[in-house]
This record gives sequence, structure tokens and C-alpha cells, in this order.
Amino acid sequence: MTDGYRIIKALGKRGLRGFYFSYSQYKELAKIQFFDDAKSKIVKWGFNEVKNADDVESLVDALQSLRSLTKEDKGCLGLMFLEPLFWIILGFISCSG
Repeated sequence: MTDGYRIIKALGKRGLRGFYFSYSQYKELAKIQFFDDAKSKIVKWGFNEVKNADDVESLVDALQSLRSLTKEDKGCLGLMFLEPLFWIILGFISCSG
């Protein structure tokens, strides 16, 4: 398992996969063997806050600290994945025609 994949896995454990990188960036990250190379790539993508990270967990902590992911911040797209009630209400709205 590559260190890039470990970063993706750690993001997934926290429910943060998909919030930071594009699909192609995730694919590229998964192929990066060493932590320092992955960190450099992430910094290159504009996430300078991860520069001081020493390991996967501290890197994910740095990414997570960039944005508070409260329900109010997530908007409609985030709610559709996280709130089953969103789908129920959407079903009633779209079927009430």
C-alpha cells in the first residue's frame, strides 16, 4: 500500500474523501509511494497548510483544519450524501407535480 493511498484511506475514515481533490488528483495521489512525495504534491495543488505534517494523520489533520465541515457549510451537495431526510424531501417535492 502506498503512502498516497494511506492518505486517501485516512480521509475516508473521517468522512472527508471527495472534499479536497479532484478525481484525477485522487488517482494520482494513490500511486505516490512515499509520504514526502505525496505531501509535496498536495502542497503543489495549493494546500500549503500540510507543509509541516510529519505523518499521514497530521497531514489529514491539517487538511481538515482548513474548513469546518458542519452541516451548515456542506450545502445541498454534501447533504445529499449525508442526510437521508434530504432524499425523502426531494422525493416529495419532485413527485408532487
